[in-house]
Amino acid sequence: MKKYILSFCFPCLSTFAIFTSPPIEEHKKNARTSIRILDLSQNKLTNELLAKLNIFTKLDTLSLNHRAINQPMIHQLIKTLSIREQSNNKNNKPTPFTPIKSLNIKNNLLTSIPPEIGKLTQLTHLDLSVNSLMSVPRTIGQLYNLESLNLNHNQLTSIPKEIGKLRNLITLNCSYNRIKNLPLQFNLLKKLRTLNLVRNSLRNEDIILICSLKNLRRLYLRFNNIKELPPGISKLQFLLGKYPNVEVLHKLPSQDSNLATHSNFYVYIWERTHSAFSSTS
Repeated sequence: MKKYILSFCFPCLSTFAIFTSPPIEEHKKNARTSIRILDLSQNKLTNELLAKLNIFTKLDTLSLNHRAINQPMIHQLIKTLSIREQSNNKNNKPTPFTPIKSLNIKNNLLTSIPPEIGKLTQLTHLDLSVNSLMSVPRTIGQLYNLESLNLNHNQLTSIPKEIGKLRNLITLNCSYNRIKNLPLQFNLLKKLRTLNLVRNSLRNEDIILICSLKNLRRLYLRFNNIKELPPGISKLQFLLGKYPNVEVLHKLPSQDSNLATHSNFYVYIWERTHSAFSSTS
């Protein structure tokens, strides 16, 4: 199936009149029902415009990055997008709306995310990076379809225990925050493959939970207060060996005697090239 993409990455976009002004020609109708990916980053959007996003009935990917919205507007955005979810859930009747699968709202100086974000249950990708978030709402645990969550470069000191409900999560980036510990429920993220915890305040005892993440393939722990690897780390078999394009800066000492049999065991601390593992940056 073709994906129609619409991008307005320039300042001062204030209206969707091209799609709504009468008379609506046939190609305008087709655009409104065919566009799947919409990028409005680097614009000066308004609440009025956000309220009209649902004219794009098949939209599943939305990007509003780089000061496109501000803190008061985040409520209007979530309200508009949740209408799509409600329409899909009501009485199981056919609906014209495609639920949003990917939402990117990075670099908007946001200080909080409303709990209503938990209504966007069909999200598989959520990017809240490069904001000023002090916390993540507990309703994040309702996003049970989420596969990728990016929280890097915020002001987080903790992760809510509800993150353990994200059983489909594959990639989690919490780098460049102030996280001091991980919730016990962290060990429920059994599908997690990539974990980036660079530049936080984690200690040895805080990362013991990582040993239960058996599918973990990429682990980034640089710039924490970690002195050695916890017991049981060698059980993470997918971390054995070297991945291409990754610079191994050093091998951390370990309390795990089993590592003696794994001469190629490394915890990968940071990547050398921009092309490698771009989802963790």
